[in-house]
Amino acid sequence: MNEILKKSLWMSVLMIGLLMASCNDSGDPTLANVRVEMKAVSNLGQLNTNGRIMAASVDFQEALVGVTEIEFEGFGSGDDHHDDDNMYDDNGDDHDNDGSDDRIAGSNSGDDHGDDEGENDDEDEIEFQGQFVVDLINGTSTPDFGIADVVPGLYKEIKIKISPVLVDGNSIFISFEYQPDDGDPFRVEYSNQSAYVLKFENYQGIQLEEGQLNQILVLLNLDELFAGIDFSTADVDEDGVVRINSTSNPELAGMIESQIRMAFDAGEDRDGDDHIDDDHSGDD
Repeated sequence: MNEILKKSLWMSVLMIGLLMASCNDSGDPTLANVRVEMKAVSNLGQLNTNGRIMAASVDFQEALVGVTEIEFEGFGSGDDHHDDDNMYDDNGDDHDNDGSDDRIAGSNSGDDHGDDEGENDDEDEIEFQGQFVVDLINGTSTPDFGIADVVPGLYKEIKIKISPVLVDGNSIFISFEYQPDDGDPFRVEYSNQSAYVLKFENYQGIQLEEGQLNQILVLLNLDELFAGIDFSTADVDEDGVVRINSTSNPELAGMIESQIRMAFDAGEDRDGDDHIDDDHSGDD
């Protein structure tokens, strides 16, 4: 009888522990939960996730970016609150003297600057920090971004720092098969070792709701990134691969780099359809 009682007490303690763990995992219901997802999109090419044969003139096979920080800023945040904000000016000039190329890219601005209603203080800024290898084809990151608990309210800005944390010191790596009008298809590899600060502003405000999972979507439009690039004019390496970077086909690399600003976009995806909401505001 004592043995049965002991087992019953042990099971009770175990169930209480599991219940407490479940409650802790659910987080504070007065906070907003934020999940960030980054993906690539293309209307002209195929995003190849399973090794299928190319069905378009461009068959994207890899699209990787290195991310070291994602930050949300409230309307009460000063423009110079973080050191990162002092690393560039409107011309994209590098002020941190580390030799990297830190630039502003992307801006989703509303018609006005809003008002003081729903204003957040500096402490309401939130960040995902680490060294994330983001697979834009599959929409995954290693390690996973996870979910952040944040103060509910209106946020005006998303900043994403892309850094050279990928293999071979790259910050961006994209590979694809290209089918020219004449001839056989060939492999293209674009890589970039610069650091960038992508800055997306929305003065209508991004509303992060209390007690809800708020989905933020970051998209890289590969069609815009490679718009106007004639890969058939590129020099081919001895192994038959066209490599486009700062030392191989640098002119094409410069053209692609100049289009990074417009190729990225970010905003809310309230209905989870993998499209940024048209209003970019968070108002239903």
